[in-house]
Amino acid sequence: VSTTALHLLLFGRNKACNMFQLTMGLLFYAGRVGKRVIEILARGGMSVSWKTIQRLSSALADDAMKETRAMVQRSDTFITLSIDNLNWMSSPRDKTTLRKSHMEAATAGNLYVVDDQVRYDSTAPICSPALFEDVFGPKLEKPTTEPRTVSPLDDNGRPAAMNREARDAYRSRASEADIDMYDFVPTLEEHKHLTQCIISHAQRAWIEMHPEADFEEQPDAPSQVFPLVPKKSTVLPLPVYDHNEGSIQGNIDVLEAICKDLGLDDADLAQRIMSSIGDAFTATLQRKAVQRREDDRSDTPHHDRLQYLQVLAAFFHYQYAYQKYLSETHAGTAVAQDLLSMRRMSSVAGYKNLFTGNLDFHDADAFFHTYFKSMSDLIISSALRKAGHGNQSVPGGGDDIGDETLVEGDETVVEHEMDLDPDDPERLASGVESVQLEPRHDQSGDDGNQGQQAIPVEEDVPQLREQAMAMPEGGRRTFRHSEREFAKVPFEDFVKISTEAVTNMMRGSVLDSSSQDDHIDLLFSQVSRNVPLPRPGRLHGAQTCDQAR
Repeated sequence: VSTTALHLLLFGRNKACNMFQLTMGLLFYAGRVGKRVIEILARGGMSVSWKTIQRLSSALADDAMKETRAMVQRSDTFITLSIDNLNWMSSPRDKTTLRKSHMEAATAGNLYVVDDQVRYDSTAPICSPALFEDVFGPKLEKPTTEPRTVSPLDDNGRPAAMNREARDAYRSRASEADIDMYDFVPTLEEHKHLTQCIISHAQRAWIEMHPEADFEEQPDAPSQVFPLVPKKSTVLPLPVYDHNEGSIQGNIDVLEAICKDLGLDDADLAQRIMSSIGDAFTATLQRKAVQRREDDRSDTPHHDRLQYLQVLAAFFHYQYAYQKYLSETHAGTAVAQDLLSMRRMSSVAGYKNLFTGNLDFHDADAFFHTYFKSMSDLIISSALRKAGHGNQSVPGGGDDIGDETLVEGDETVVEHEMDLDPDDPERLASGVESVQLEPRHDQSGDDGNQGQQAIPVEEDVPQLREQAMAMPEGGRRTFRHSEREFAKVPFEDFVKISTEAVTNMMRGSVLDSSSQDDHIDLLFSQVSRNVPLPRPGRLHGAQTCDQAR
């Protein structure tokens, strides 16, 4: 009753302009309320009629397209187009049809207008001028904190970045000198920049994992090569196109429809639009050079060039390529693994099948963040304990470290079926020979020919020797440390010790920079207690949330 009275008062207040009813009608229309329901609400004064909503939505769409066309026609704007497929279920009302529903494919997109006055963040440290010149060349303008346009214009009033003639001339120019191996070796400035970035990230990761070290100061942020910080961007929606962008011809149809709606002619496509794609496989399926020569003779050659998209690598491709490099280099095989292989570390962290089959980008990104934070905690914490800070007793050794609260990590004791001594090869070999190895069913036959046997890890002599030397005495132990172990560490000592520890680690390895006692703090306990919470609906191969943690 109160709701009805309130609506009646609002109707009496807005009967002159129906602003409330217009707003409610658009909300009902956006919420996919049925036509009959809206008509009933309109009779009760809760909404406007269905035809009024249709006229209002069409007027809003036309106004949005006018604004988009005006923005695109400006020469000083920097606009990017993003399109993606849109699928929805359609159910016919034909009762004689056996198949009640089917999927329809369409394409939706947005135009992103970047603010033309981009100001660099004055607090972000910039790399050395020598490194900037090595990366971008001597002609590129250095970053500055003064506002400047992203898309500068040339003398003719056109965007300088879209000058195809200048870009083609630069790409076709012969190199001034032959490429030698020195071009692939990092310079002193590049090596210094990379070292400072790794040290800064490691220090920040350690501070994030140890909130008891409440420093008033923070380590220096890593210097940026090109610290571009956009302040804002404007999103201009495009209509939904009834085209399937899952093929080359579908992409061309979508681009042609967008150019038609925005009013872009062949001259605009020649000077202001550069069509690119981030998929090299799609570029190989495009039309051949003979067909391109035929299109160049047409009346609209630049419009026909939409069929020949340029392959453009994004930052995502570089990151994914680096992930593949790390997985192929340090993951190892499923049969032969060392203790610190990424395949075993990912299993401890809950990513059971991360390095089996295709590498999942998002899971790999989360695991590498956990892996880096765990290594940073191990290296810096061990160095701080050696310098006299924190707990001086052996973690996990059962010693009493006082009345402070203890934080325990994952406890897993590795038990060997055979008592193996890494310093006694004969005893190690005799213990392995006592195990009868059965060949796989697909590697032996009645003719006596037998292939190479798949030896499990616990029966492989070289692997067992390597594991026995790397595994701490007694197997993995519980990582124990006081909750406020590093609460009284001075900031100056932390920066000095952590910088030296990370630098020394980069010269060798984790095991080289740790003593025998510090092997108890191996990466197993660190990774298992630093695993982030799983995303909703995914436990990364674990059965419960507790196992995922």
